[in-house]
Amino acid sequence: MFHLFKKESICVQAPISGTVIALEQVNDPTFAQKLMGDGLAIKPSDHTVCAPIEGELILVADTLHAFGIRAKDGTELLIHIGIDTVMLKGSGFQQLHQQGETIKAQEPIITFSETYLHQKDLDLTTIVIATNAGSKVLGNMREGTIHTGDLLFSLK
Repeated sequence: MFHLFKKESICVQAPISGTVIALEQVNDPTFAQKLMGDGLAIKPSDHTVCAPIEGELILVADTLHAFGIRAKDGTELLIHIGIDTVMLKGSGFQQLHQQGETIKAQEPIITFSETYLHQKDLDLTTIVIATNAGSKVLGNMREGTIHTGDLLFSLK
C-alpha cells in the first residue's frame, strides 16, 4: 500500500566513455547556466554515443549533433554532442537509429569521426541533461573517469 507514495528513480547511464565534468564547466552559457535543465557533461574518449536510458527516441537533430529520449515515466533527456557542432550540418556524424524507435539503454545512437571533428577544432564535450525533470533531484552524480554504461547520475 505504501509503495504508491514511493518515487521511482531513473538511473541515467553514461552515453560515452570519458571524463565527467560539471555543467558549470561547459564552454557554452546555455548549458553552463542550466537554462535547458540539469545534468552532467563528459569530455569523451570514444566516438560512439549510446542511449543513457531505455525509452523512445523522440528527437534526432537534422544535424545529428543531438538526440532526445523519453523514459516510460515521461522524463526526457537531451544528449548534445559537442559545442558548436551544429554548424557542421551533420558532417562527421552517422545516425544509427530513427526518431520514434523504442531504444534500450546503451544502444548506440550516433557515432562521430573524432579525426574530422578535431580537424574542425571543435569541443567534443557531450552534455546529458534532464529537460523536464520538474521536482526530480539529481543524485549519485559521478566524477572523474567514466565508461559507457556506468551510472552517470540518478533522478528521483
